[in-house]
Amino acid sequence: MNESSNNFTLSDFSIPGALLSEADKISKYKGSNVHELLTAHDEKLSFIMEGDEVKGIAIATDTEPIMAGGEKTGPELFDLHEKIKNDLGDNVNIMYFSYAGGFVFVATDNKGEESLWLDQRAAQFLELSPHVQLDSEEVLQQIRNNINQ
Repeated sequence: MNESSNNFTLSDFSIPGALLSEADKISKYKGSNVHELLTAHDEKLSFIMEGDEVKGIAIATDTEPIMAGGEKTGPELFDLHEKIKNDLGDNVNIMYFSYAGGFVFVATDNKGEESLWLDQRAAQFLELSPHVQLDSEEVLQQIRNNINQ
């Protein structure tokens, strides 16, 4: 009989989470920097690993688990995180917020320039391209369009 044991661990890094402002504040906002519409909170996204393979995601605070799963989402978000670091450099600051059941990564490079990166679900909802560097204003406009519908 073949016995197998799953040796799952969490990634050695996590991505801090943020909450997007309420719809009325987004509608009235005149700037183009998404950071100004985010409120940091204590949730962090980590990756569930089995060796070098991503098996899912875990979202938790320092003291409490929130959610685990995402067999499809985990590898996608991990690859997106790696793409951002490859494109913008290791010193990039990345945080995330949830949007329409998907994830938006907000990346700030070492020059202070902000860009947004969408997973498949958020990109589909916002009718934008996934996994590519997007201008904050373009994403904000699509969010505003969805609010006003």
